[in-house]
Amino acid sequence: MDKMAAWRKFSESGLITDYLDFLKVCASDKSAEAESNENEYGRSGAEGGGHGRK
Repeated sequence: MDKMAAWRKFSESGLITDYLDFLKVCASDKSAEAESNENEYGRSGAEGGGHGRK
């Protein structure tokens, strides 16, 4: 189920279970997005620019 379909189902029913299903869809979208960003911007073996805690 995609995000819009999940929201439509919740908005029509008003059931908490449908809202929780919508949240699950959103969470899976976020995790997939994070993985793609990690792969796109990550550099294996990079030690960083010296910023952060020592």
